[in-house]
Amino acid sequence: MVFMEAVYFLLGLAHVVILFASAIALAIFIVKRLTIAIFGVFTAKPKKPATPRQKIYTGPLTGPATVRLPKHFN
Repeated sequence: MVFMEAVYFLLGLAHVVILFASAIALAIFIVKRLTIAIFGVFTAKPKKPATPRQKIYTGPLTGPATVRLPKHFN
């Protein structure tokens, strides 16, 4: 009887340890993501303009191929 009580106590203790470990891991994850987001806002560089669109052609022998056309063909 005492042995079963010790087993139940250890199982309950293991659950509490896992609960606190997961709460700490979640807090670390949230702090890390917030730090990255805040750091990214203050150090953001202007984005480069988008490259011209590429047209995709398919051929019977080669399959799909992406071709970059000169500007006057777009």
